[in-house]
Amino acid sequence: MMLSKLSFYIGGYGGPSYSLELSLSDGKWQEKALLYDRAYYRKEAPPQPLFPSPGLPLAAWLSEWDELNVSSWKERYENPRCLDGTQWSLEYEENGVRHESGGSNRHPRGWRKFMNWLHERYPEIR
Repeated sequence: MMLSKLSFYIGGYGGPSYSLELSLSDGKWQEKALLYDRAYYRKEAPPQPLFPSPGLPLAAWLSEWDELNVSSWKERYENPRCLDGTQWSLEYEENGVRHESGGSNRHPRGWRKFMNWLHERYPEIR
C-alpha cells in the first residue's frame, strides 16, 4: 500500500458535517479535519477545526488502511427511497491511482469498520 492522498466528507442537510483531507507531500503528511455545524450552515461561523487523538500517532493509524478494504467499494451507493439523510464521499490515491466512492443513505460492506477507524483518530467524526 502506498496511500498518498485521502479526502472524505460525511454529512446531511443542516449538519453537522465533517471533512478530512490527508496528503503526502515531500515525505510529510498534511492533515486537516473540519466540523461544519449549524452555525456554519446559517453562515454565522466558519468550519471548526478538529484535532487528532493525541494517543494515536498518524503512522500507526495509517498502518490499518489496508485492512479496511475500501478498494472493493463500488463507485456509488444510493437508497432511492430516502431523499433526506446522510451523504458521503471518499476519494483517495494509492500507488498513483485515484479511486472514488460515495453514497446517499446507503453504505458499502465494511462501512462500520471504516467509520470506527476514522473515529479512532478523530473522535468527533461520527
